[in-house]
Amino acid sequence: MNVLRRKEWSPYAAGALLGVLVAISLGIFGHRLSGAGAYQQLSAPLGRAADPHSTFFAFVTQSGITWDVLVLAGGLVGAFVSSKLSGTFRIRTMPDAQWQDVFGPSVLRRWMLAFAGSMLTEIGAGLAGGCTASL
Repeated sequence: MNVLRRKEWSPYAAGALLGVLVAISLGIFGHRLSGAGAYQQLSAPLGRAADPHSTFFAFVTQSGITWDVLVLAGGLVGAFVSSKLSGTFRIRTMPDAQWQDVFGPSVLRRWMLAFAGSMLTEIGAGLAGGCTASL
């Protein structure tokens, strides 16, 4: 249990364990570990309501609790548990050092810029087939 309380892991050990986890996920569930489409799938009902004739929201994007949504939720829960075990958990509004130097002291401005950037990334991911790596 001491290894779970470390603040940092070896990137080699973490990478090897992730590879094993991906192989297990593919073998047991038949799915890769990717939550890239989760945000699109969660926002699909809003997209359909905003534009009922949208081909993207009607035929391309699934909606509801899908595998990607479960992987996203698992990642969030895992990050929380990991940070609590290692004693590094804290609530932050935004990364302060570099962001504040560039975009100013306003937390709201930094949140809006981060939201706009992630929104553009998700739109690009949707155009690329649902994966931010395909951008």
